[in-house]
Amino acid sequence: MAKKDTFNEILNDLHSAGVTKHDEFIAHEIELLARKRTSTKPTKTQIANEALKERIAEVMNTVGEPMTIGEIKTELGENELTPQKMSRMLKDMGANKTMVKGKAYFSL
Repeated sequence: MAKKDTFNEILNDLHSAGVTKHDEFIAHEIELLARKRTSTKPTKTQIANEALKERIAEVMNTVGEPMTIGEIKTELGENELTPQKMSRMLKDMGANKTMVKGKAYFSL
């Protein structure tokens, strides 16, 4: 539940109980939440990651069989990527993870 929804629920509960002394405070908090800036523009890193995800998908579709993170990194030529970052990207892409003898294989 979002913070704004929680404040609205509290306001409704207080009104149903007949308490109105906190209305001004809760209304102010809801107004502050409405004014809070939300970023809709992706960051440079997010843009770079999207391009990298496209390259990963191309490599995996070209090979056509499940691959380990190390195999994907070798095909991409991206040695500076950490296994944790690769794993997160694959998860975001909806890749299927299969464990075979303690090794993780990913497929799209």
